[in-house]
Amino acid sequence: MPTDYAGNSLSRAKKIRLTSQVGTYKDWVGSSDTTDYYKFDLTTRSSFDLSLTGLTANANIELLNSKGKVILRSAKSGKSAESIATTLEIGTYYIRTYRQSGNTNYKLNLSAITDSAGNTLSKSRNLGNLIGTGTYNDYIGKSDPNDYYRFNLSNPASVNVLLNGLSANANVQLIYDANRNGIIDTGEILRTSANTGRTSETINLSNLAAGTYYVRVYPSGSINTKYNLNLSVNPAPIVATNSGLTLNEGTQSTITNSLLQTTDLNNTATQLTYTLNSIPTNGILFRNGIALSLGQTFTQADLNNGLITYQHNDSETTSDRFNFRVSDGVHTLNRTFNIRVNPINDVPIVVTNTGLTLDEGTSTTLTNNLLQITDAETTAA
Repeated sequence: MPTDYAGNSLSRAKKIRLTSQVGTYKDWVGSSDTTDYYKFDLTTRSSFDLSLTGLTANANIELLNSKGKVILRSAKSGKSAESIATTLEIGTYYIRTYRQSGNTNYKLNLSAITDSAGNTLSKSRNLGNLIGTGTYNDYIGKSDPNDYYRFNLSNPASVNVLLNGLSANANVQLIYDANRNGIIDTGEILRTSANTGRTSETINLSNLAAGTYYVRVYPSGSINTKYNLNLSVNPAPIVATNSGLTLNEGTQSTITNSLLQTTDLNNTATQLTYTLNSIPTNGILFRNGIALSLGQTFTQADLNNGLITYQHNDSETTSDRFNFRVSDGVHTLNRTFNIRVNPINDVPIVVTNTGLTLDEGTSTTLTNNLLQITDAETTAA
């Protein structure tokens, strides 16, 4: 009879340690040693893989919980290899290897890889409000065929998904659960990347609306692979304030950030650039005292520092405006900045006052060649 390394009851089970690398334990079951038990603990939720190979007779395996109740069983006929693949929560477990008929050596191959991602939409790993870039490492395979991640966009944004580090073929999807029913319905898969082999998968989408999104990582066929999931979120800028400017006719005023302000969750004020699509027609826009022309730029930092001013041309106009586009380098927003001009009652101007010479006792007409007053706001009548 071969040496018996495993225990023959739950209380005498051989204690083993599982890692992400496959560990192999060799032993024997037969007429004089019908059952072998192994015991292991998991300190994290894990993808568990077990195979029983090298059989010369019929033997089976069972996965048991901490109380010895069967969770899963593999019982194929003859000398076929047995396997169990599943996701296990934190806890204590047992493996039972037992003789069905005959005597046989065996190899027990086991691994457990921490499973940080959920396996359904409702149990997806919550990444919270995602800004910038995050990398998440995990595993998919026979024991864990779906990994789901959930993230929120508080603002419209561009989203880039990169799946790499693959040792076998895996795919990725970006999903928007529009009706929030926890099920992937028709039209809710925004994009799928399914290249062949170990090629990296990529998804790039811009101008996604604020909301909750999901990423699904899944194997192509019956394979096992670790992976790196890289998510990059670039929120779009928001024109938070665009209240316009009010000033008196013929005066100059500063356009401050209380009148025009764009915010961005991952860009500084210096990185937010305004470009003039049109310029004022009844005045001049200045940056730090220098007139701005069509197509020239200024930044949110310029507005914050009080460097942008508008000078009205003293005409009898009551409004003005300029059109602009503001960009963070990826996203662009087009807006109009309105200017209201308060008219001023200008002092009348004496244009001509030459006086009049005539003979005594005569009369003549007093014309505007002799006396003329003008007023921009008032007609001659």
